[in-house]
Amino acid sequence: MSTQGWFPISSVEAPLIFSSVNLMLPRSGFSAGSLKRLTVDDPLFRDDLSGVYLDSSNEVRALCIVSVDSAGSKAWLKLLCAYQGYMGELDSKVGSVVSSIKGMRIPEIRASDRAGYHFRAGLEKSQRGERSILQKHGFRSVRSVADIELDLCLFKDFRPLRFSRDGCVFGPPEDPRRLLDFVEKNFGSYWRMETEASLKSGGVVQARMGDEIVGFANYCGFEDHWFGPTGVLEEFRGRGIGSELLFAALTRMRERGLCRVTIPWTEHLTFYGQTDAVVAVKNLDIMVAGSFDSGV
Repeated sequence: MSTQGWFPISSVEAPLIFSSVNLMLPRSGFSAGSLKRLTVDDPLFRDDLSGVYLDSSNEVRALCIVSVDSAGSKAWLKLLCAYQGYMGELDSKVGSVVSSIKGMRIPEIRASDRAGYHFRAGLEKSQRGERSILQKHGFRSVRSVADIELDLCLFKDFRPLRFSRDGCVFGPPEDPRRLLDFVEKNFGSYWRMETEASLKSGGVVQARMGDEIVGFANYCGFEDHWFGPTGVLEEFRGRGIGSELLFAALTRMRERGLCRVTIPWTEHLTFYGQTDAVVAVKNLDIMVAGSFDSGV
């Protein structure tokens, strides 16, 4: 490529993209796997609307990743970032994307909570330029969540691979298919998708009372440094099962040699604070243009 401008993501080498994202969004841990999940793995990804901005030296200076669900009448700006000197180019791109999506008669555009195919659920407070661009094009914040960072060198509440507490048995799932059905039935299809990704890397802790599965915790699924999601059946909450699942999963992550762990897209700061390992909280705003509901 010899000219600068916006190019389809599929036409640009992946290492150029993910290495630049890690400079535009410090401490993001964006990888080739992250890019693949947000693009080719997502059946709703639109390469024709998305784009990478290259300067005259073929350096990546801005990125916009878009997915569109025509049947569900929603679209997502899943990842939006640019170097400070290229906010004007990103502004023009966002304006073009928003105009195209409105032309499809899709009433709602979200930034950026495309569950199952997300990297961050929203925009960081520090992304002032990107947030200003979205506000200019009719977006407003509808919900705040957080990414929590843990330093596992500070975590000391280790748990063995298999153990019992008050009649509840914790350990790797004996029947992965049964666990997946449990997750989908009680927590939905997106969490099943994340559990499938975690099972491929061996990263799930299950909680069982007798023969009944009552909870689970995923780790090292979509990203090798991510914890979650985790859930416990409502009737079994308040017994410390969720804490034991958390401690067991973090122990397994520490055994893998991980030091920094991210718990993405959460509102449960107090729950994760019990680890005594929280070192950073990234506040994220989900922004929407169109129908201002709280769903994903």
